[in-house]
Amino acid sequence: MRIAAMLRSLWRTLARRRHVEQSLDDEVRAYVELLAEEYERGGLPPEVARRRALVETGGVEQVKEATRAVWTGDGIITAAREVRFTLRALRRNAGYAVLVIATLAVGVGGCATVFSVLPPFLLRPLPFADAGRLVQIGQVDRVAGYDNARHSLPQYADWRERSRAFDDLAAYTYGTRNLTGDGTPIRALAAVVTGNMFPLLGTLALRGRTIVPADAGPGGNDVVVLSYALWAGRYAADPAIVGRGIRLDGRPYTVIGVMPAECDFPVGADMWAPLDFPPAQQSDRANHYLQVIGSLKPSVSLTEAQSDLRTIAARLAREYPATNAGHSIELEGIVEHLTQGSRQFLTVLMGAAEFVLLLACSQVGHLHLALECPAGWLTRIQLGPSRPHQAGPDQAQLALDGHGLLHVPE
Repeated sequence: MRIAAMLRSLWRTLARRRHVEQSLDDEVRAYVELLAEEYERGGLPPEVARRRALVETGGVEQVKEATRAVWTGDGIITAAREVRFTLRALRRNAGYAVLVIATLAVGVGGCATVFSVLPPFLLRPLPFADAGRLVQIGQVDRVAGYDNARHSLPQYADWRERSRAFDDLAAYTYGTRNLTGDGTPIRALAAVVTGNMFPLLGTLALRGRTIVPADAGPGGNDVVVLSYALWAGRYAADPAIVGRGIRLDGRPYTVIGVMPAECDFPVGADMWAPLDFPPAQQSDRANHYLQVIGSLKPSVSLTEAQSDLRTIAARLAREYPATNAGHSIELEGIVEHLTQGSRQFLTVLMGAAEFVLLLACSQVGHLHLALECPAGWLTRIQLGPSRPHQAGPDQAQLALDGHGLLHVPE
C-alpha cells in the first residue's frame, strides 16, 4: 500500500504538475486570507492584518517551497530545472565551458591513465585464500654476491623437512615453451610448480582442476593448466578444453583445467605444469633453479620465520660447505615481492597524477570565480534563496563533460 501511494504521488507530481501547483497556490493564499480576516475581526486594519498573516505563515512562496520539498518526485523536477539552467549558462559562456572541460579532461585523464597501468594487485587484494601469510623465500649468497638467489631441489626439501614456521612450502620455476597445434605456434610462458602450489595459494580452477601432488614428482602426469587469457585468446574460451591434448616443445600434454582471470602467479604465466624431480637433481645442491614461497603458521611472524630458516641455513652451511657456505635467507611478503623495484616509482607516479588533478580543479575554481564574481554570486546572495539551487550544477555538468572526453569511441 505504501509503494502504491508513493507511485500515485509521483504520478501526480510529474504528470499533473500545473494542476497541483495551482491547487497548492490557491490553498496557501486562501489560508492567508482567512487568517487576515480573523485579525481584521480582532480590530486590526486590513493592511496590518494581511501583513501579520503573512509573517505568521512565513510567506506564500516560502510555504509553497517547503511543501514541494516533501513531494515525491520533487527532486527529479528540481534536477531537470537545474540542468536546463546549466545548459543555458554554458551556451552563454561557450569559451569558458570549453576551457573548463579541457582542463578537467587533462586532470581526470592523467589519473585514469595512471590507474589503468597499475598492476591489479596494488589496487585490490591478491586472489589467494590468505595472502597476508604468504611469503617469498629468497636466498642470499654472500660468496657469489647474489641477494635473491634461487634454491636447489635438495635445499627446498630441507626447508620443508626442517622448518616449523610454515604450514607448507611450495616451489616453482618458469620458462618459455613452444605451444603447437590449434593454430600458429607460439612461445608461451610456462610456470612449472610443485603439486602443492595451488592448495597452498588457496586458488581453485575456473574449469576442471588444478595440479595436485600426484601430478608432480617421479611418475607424475603430463598435464597442464591454462591461464584464462590463453584459454580465451587461443582457444576462444572453448568450454570443452578440459581433456584436450596440446603439445609443448613437441611433447604431448593434457589440459586438466583453466584458472580464473585474476589468478596471475607467477606474474605473466600462460600455463602451469607439474614440476618433475629428475634423479640427477634430487642430490644436486649446486643447481639453484627453484623459487620458493611459503604459508606462515598463524602464530608465527615474518621475523620469527626468517630466524628459523636462517638457523637451518647455518646448519646446511656446516653440513655442505662446498655448496651452502655463505648462504642466508631473506623473507618478504608476497605483495612486496611482486612489486619489488616498482612500488616507489608507482607511488610517485600516483602522487603526480593526483597533483595534476588537484591543480586542474584549482584552475576550474579560479575560472568559475572570475566568471561569477562579483555580479553573478552577489545577485544570488542578495536574492537570498532559501535553498542553494544553482550553486553547483554548472560545475557538475562541466565535470561530466570533461569525463566524457575520456570515453570518445575509437
